[in-house]
This record gives sequence, C-alpha cells and structure tokens, in this order.
Amino acid sequence: MIKFINMRYITNSFKLLMFSLFLFSCEERVELDYVNFTPGSLSDNDGKVTYSDVDVYPILSNISTDTPSVDNSIKTGIVFSIDSVKAPAESTYDNSKFSIDKPSGVVTYNNSAGGLSEGNYSISVSVDNANGVAKYDDAVTIKVLSVPIQINIDNADVDVGSLEIGEIATASVTDLSGSGVVEMITYQLIDAPDIYTINETTGVISKVKAATSGSVKLTVQVGSNLGAVVAQDLLTVTVGAAPTISFLQQDGSTPLSRVTVSPYTSYTSFAPVLTDMTAASWAIILPAALDNFANSFGMGSSGEITIASDANLPEGDYKIGVIPTNAGGISLEFPEVLSLKVENRSAVVFEDLINGPGDNVAPNTVTGWTSYVLSGTENDGAGWKKMGAVAGKWSCMRRWMKGGTTIGDSDESVVREIDLSSIDKTKPTTIVFTEFIGYGAAFTNKYDRAVYVGDDTTSIASGTWSDLDWVAVQGLGLGGTDWLGINWNGGNGPVQGYSKSINLNTIEGDKLYVNWRMKFKEGLTGQQNGQWGVNDIRIEQPDVYTAEEE
Repeated sequence: MIKFINMRYITNSFKLLMFSLFLFSCEERVELDYVNFTPGSLSDNDGKVTYSDVDVYPILSNISTDTPSVDNSIKTGIVFSIDSVKAPAESTYDNSKFSIDKPSGVVTYNNSAGGLSEGNYSISVSVDNANGVAKYDDAVTIKVLSVPIQINIDNADVDVGSLEIGEIATASVTDLSGSGVVEMITYQLIDAPDIYTINETTGVISKVKAATSGSVKLTVQVGSNLGAVVAQDLLTVTVGAAPTISFLQQDGSTPLSRVTVSPYTSYTSFAPVLTDMTAASWAIILPAALDNFANSFGMGSSGEITIASDANLPEGDYKIGVIPTNAGGISLEFPEVLSLKVENRSAVVFEDLINGPGDNVAPNTVTGWTSYVLSGTENDGAGWKKMGAVAGKWSCMRRWMKGGTTIGDSDESVVREIDLSSIDKTKPTTIVFTEFIGYGAAFTNKYDRAVYVGDDTTSIASGTWSDLDWVAVQGLGLGGTDWLGINWNGGNGPVQGYSKSINLNTIEGDKLYVNWRMKFKEGLTGQQNGQWGVNDIRIEQPDVYTAEEE
C-alpha cells in the first residue's frame, strides 16, 4: 500500500514538471540589446560625397565620370543634379549636353557629334537629401586631353590647271600617344568647294572638277576613336589661267551684258566667245525663280542662249549662267554671265475713243454699239445716248437723268461689240475705260452701275436679263467696292479711269460684248438729277516686243 502511494506521487510530480516546461517555453522573449538608428544628413561641401577626377580623350561618344562615393551614414534616398559647369574660356562645348544620373550621380557629356575641346571642365553638383539640398563646389573635374594626332600633308602647295582633274595631294596622320592607341582614322574636308574631295580612308585629296583661276586653302579634319583633330589651311591649291567666256550682241562684236524681253518674246543670243577651251556641249544655269520655266530655255550647239516664244515668263530681273563641257567630259561653270530682264509692257489691241460724228444720238447709230431697255419707262429722255462733247469736252456714251423731264426708273444697258478674231484669247487681257459721274452724291446713292463681259446678247436683246450670260468685271458689279465716287465737279472733272483684268478664255466664238448697266439701287424709287458717261475704251494685252540687248 505504501509503494502504491509513492508511485502516484512520482507520476504527478513528473506531469507537473512537463507542464511547467511547456508553459515557460511559450512565453515571449524580449531582447533589450538594440541601437536606435538616426539618419545621416548632408550639408554644403561636407566631404560626404566625393568623386574621382577623370582624364579622357574627346571620343565621339558619351564621356562619363565614375559613380561618386557617399558617406555610409546616408541611408535615405538622395537625388543628384548639376549645379554649374566651369569650362575653358575658348571651349567649343555645348553646356546642354552635360547630364547627370539622378540616383547615382554619374555625370555624362554626350560628345557623339564632337565639339568637346581640350581643357578642364569642373562640375558642381547639388544633392537633395533629408536635410534639404547640399551643394558640392567643383565636385569633379573632367580633364579632356588633346587628341594625340598630328595631321601631315605630302605637298602643302599645289599648282594645277583649270581643267586638270585627278589626285593632287595626300594627307596622313602620326600617333603621338607613343602607345598606338589611335584607331579608326577617317579624313574629311571642312567647308571646301565641291571641286575638291578627300578619300575618307586613304586621305588622298583630288580635284574632280574644272575651276576658275585663283588660290584656295583646304582644311582637313581627322576623326578617330579618341576624337577629332582639325588642321586649318593644310593645303593651298593654286589654279592657273582658266577659260573665259564673253557674250556678244547680234552684231557679233558689241559685248552683251543684259537682254530685256516680254514674257512672250522669243530670243536667241549670238554665239559666245569661249577661250582656252573647246566645248562639245552646253548647259544653262537658271535661278530658282525660273525652275518652272526650264523647258522654255535652251542652248544651241555653239553656246547660244535660246528662249521659246509664248513662255509666259514671270516679270523680274534674273541672272543666267552657262556650263560648257569639253570632249573629255570636263565641265566649267560660268555663273551669272548674263542678266535677263522680263518686263511686261501693254499693247492696245482694241480702242474706241467714242469721238466719231454724232451728238445726242442713239447708240445704235454708232458702229459697234447697241442699247437695251430691260425694265421701266422707255423713251423718257433718260436712256443711253452718244454724246459729242459733254461740258464742251467729253465725247462719250452717256445716261442722263434730267430733273423734271425724265422719270429715270428704267434698267438700261449700253453694249460694245468687240471683234476677237485677231486677238489672242490665251494671253492676259485688261479692259480700260474712263468715266464721269454725278452732279452730286445723291445720284450715286440712288442709282447703281455695273460693267460686265459676255459672248451672247440673245437674252438682253429680248429685254431679259440673265446672269448666265454676263460676268461682272471684278469689283465693278452692282454695288461693287471698286467703283469710284462722283467726279462731275461742275463739268470740270477730271475723268477717272479703271483698268481691270478679264478672262477671254471663257468667251466662245470671236465676239466679246462689254456691257455698261445702270438701274435703281434695290428698293429705291423716285427721280434724281445726274449723269453717267463712259469713254476711251481699250482692250490691252502684253506687248510681244523684240528683245532689247545692251
């Protein structure tokens, strides 16, 4: 019995021990050995951001610094920016090509197109951090070394003939680095006339065209993996006596410097005199303003300049050049050897001064004239009449609204028929006429006037107006803005004139009708003194005059 009790005691004690171990093993453990972290900060020039200066050649690519070192205490995010760049006084660099990687601080210059010249470039940077913005003056210096290349020429002075073509000199390079670092050599002429070329691989300089006499200095640029070097005026080329050209007037002896033509004049110059060169063919040099008219120009086998008829050249002053080419295919340009003036002069192709016999007679009694009444009162004395000398001086076709004796409410026209059978309808055409009008402004305030052109009088002859038959002269329709004011001035005038373009291409057949029309303005009635006379009618076109040489 005693043994049994002892065994239960031992068993219970063991269970209590196991429970205690389990309980204590589940308790949270708290460590007290940590260190509070305080973020570092930056201030101007505190030495916590440092770069390593770099020495570089001006390679035609991106040029970069190493990544700067930042103090370990700076654990928060920082942002770099370029504050300023100090460059050599004579530097050809482009400040906008400097950039910085904002997170890392790596500074880069994009020299892909060249231009970064020798010298020290000091870059100041700003760093945005938890304490604000810190500036680091002259944080890093990029030292751009001179490209270790010397450009040589085998012949610095060359004499050539004007028509001579071929190789004239050879450029080469010397690697001054002493370690053979120069690679990828290419040659280029800078701002040279297109008469000269250089082989970009071999450096051979050639004359590829004929040239006028004189000297020219050639500048050579050498590109490489380390950048570019320029040798100013490396080669002087002197061109000997060159061929000359002289143009002559039609007499074959008087020098020709200028010719004046109409837009439609045909012209062939006398053959020029070309010395020290025999031309096998010729070409003409035109200014850009005449490019669209190139097909109207040509050259004869002896160098004559030709202009086709009816070219419709634009008015202006131009310079023309020529290019003779010899049997060997060598050409020589003679730019601007002849001045060309295109001048439009008017020629009267029709004229009616209305100064024939008859006074105060119906227009129908005068050759080529007809009057028409479209509406209103007829034969009241207010119709169109041919007058011999209004106010003692003006022969004209007149419409007179005489106060107290005429009603003047009619819509009437007077029409002149013009024969076009001998007139070129394709050429620019102008109608010209003069007028007197008035007594006072009250007359023009009540009556409207217009002038039209057309090719069919069928409708108007039947007393009907049709807009399909007539085209108003620009600005001179009913209510037209180009009509001038009254000019009666007590019969003293003077008359006032109009000159307006018309399009004969729209006229069918060989008859042109010009129609002067007067009627009440819309909505107006009642009588008003006044008169309107038209005279001195002309049709003008460009004069195709003979070319004038000087």
